[in-house]
Amino acid sequence: MAITGLETLAPNPNNPEVASVNGKDITRAELAQAVDQQRRVLIQQMGGQFDPSMLDDQLLQSSVLEALIDRQLLLQNAEDQDMDISQSQIDKLIVSMPQFQQNGRFDADRFQMMVRSYGMSPLQFRDAIREETLLLQLRSGVANTEFVTVEELKRLQSLEGQTRDLAWVVLPADEVRKAIAPSDDEIKAYYDANSKQFMTPEQVVVDYVVLNKSDIAKSIDVTAEDIEAEYQYRVEQLKQQSGNNAHVSVILIQTGEDRSFEEAK
Repeated sequence: MAITGLETLAPNPNNPEVASVNGKDITRAELAQAVDQQRRVLIQQMGGQFDPSMLDDQLLQSSVLEALIDRQLLLQNAEDQDMDISQSQIDKLIVSMPQFQQNGRFDADRFQMMVRSYGMSPLQFRDAIREETLLLQLRSGVANTEFVTVEELKRLQSLEGQTRDLAWVVLPADEVRKAIAPSDDEIKAYYDANSKQFMTPEQVVVDYVVLNKSDIAKSIDVTAEDIEAEYQYRVEQLKQQSGNNAHVSVILIQTGEDRSFEEAK
């Protein structure tokens, strides 16, 4: 996928370098552009609280130049390791960026407008994407690399070169058991020293009977004679408790051939 509106940059003989990193020049225009971008970042971060008059341009240029030099050194290191990204991959990255999309699709006009608001040309933005991708590859490679010190390497080599000689004897358990004849004193001494190993947890044996009132009532058959006997017993008890002054009320329930005792109740 090609992106339209990419420009070419012609070398400017009136644009002297402010630094050179292994033969790669950093021009005054590049420094000015980086300073302007850094100033935009500060304004965006501080919002309305940012006062441009409090910003030391000389200090800002110095810090930005140091950052450009470090960046160039890292880029050269990445290129020395044959790290690169194709133009088609760069195009895919740019097209996928949400800030350049309109209604979910890449918009070339929006791309041109947004890039210029960054103070860059489309080609400069494309180069910046390439450089950022290379730096990301470099950082990922370093972060995912396991370093081994010289001492660790020596230790590993010494361990890999070590050997062990092993020997063993198989002893039949029955033969060994026959050869062991501990005395009673030895057995007692061992028991006393290891008595906790021969202790068992406390145990309780409990017998219990479950009495259910309903079940008991079902098993009792009370006859009319039983009721009469209990009644007479209670009357005698009351007489003994109250003496001659006791008054007894009797309810006579008559039964006969026409109705049973249960029906009369």
